[in-house]
Amino acid sequence: MAEVDYSLFLGSDSTSAILHDRDLVEVGAALRGGATLVRCRDGVSDTEIVVSTARKLHDVTKKYTIPLRMNGRVDVSLAVGCEAVHIGQDDLDLRTARELLGTDAIIVVTIAVVAEAIAACTGGANYVGAGPCVPLDSQTARTEEILRVVAALGNNSTTVSIGVMSTSKIQRALCRPSAAKKGIDGVAVVSATVTAADPKKAAAELLDLAKSPAIHGGSAANTQDRVEGSGLIEQVLAIIIAAGEKNPLSHSMTNVVVQNFAANFLPSADLQSWPAMARKHSWEP
Repeated sequence: MAEVDYSLFLGSDSTSAILHDRDLVEVGAALRGGATLVRCRDGVSDTEIVVSTARKLHDVTKKYTIPLRMNGRVDVSLAVGCEAVHIGQDDLDLRTARELLGTDAIIVVTIAVVAEAIAACTGGANYVGAGPCVPLDSQTARTEEILRVVAALGNNSTTVSIGVMSTSKIQRALCRPSAAKKGIDGVAVVSATVTAADPKKAAAELLDLAKSPAIHGGSAANTQDRVEGSGLIEQVLAIIIAAGEKNPLSHSMTNVVVQNFAANFLPSADLQSWPAMARKHSWEP
């Protein structure tokens, strides 16, 4: 099987609320922008229509040598010749899908708990889809636990974060599992590209974010650029010095956790001119 770049997974959707008056084959613009995989999903139409749509989309993806993944329909994947298929927990089992599609097929399994991750990785899934990408605190620990388990299995299974809705969430998704040795290998998006005014430009921007070092800290996909120890301290000091020299407008927010730190930081950094938020009227000068 040829090596696959999972950085930016484009999800096309037949849902009218997402596509409006656009045709599925307009994803070609997003492919020109750099999308590395494409998903075809239609859970409502008759099989004949689903096959027809998938073939149209496959004609586009083949031009760019980009794998097309059929969502939940092994039968349609076989009929169209898709390179990949997605299996949910309620779909055809992984073992049967592999027997039908062969060893060259890319098979993804959506997972939500550790047991599902273990079953998918040991059962031969090429990659697993974990989501949502920006979970609540209770789900964050579960996502990190899943990533630790996938890494411990040592079978090189890939992890793609699903549920990315905008550019602002991509690097949060990449940084979220910072406690795990294994990070996210890519992100899956739908509306941020397909419904964009310029899908090519949107895909290029998303790909750049997916492959860039995360600005929020933590583990970014495909990067070893984390700064630690003295190097991190030097960078922080450089930022403080630059802020004092350039004197940008910066509103210092106050919260209970860091209010003492914030109160001491501004004068110590010679930034008394920066506006600051007071919690009480009595704090006003």
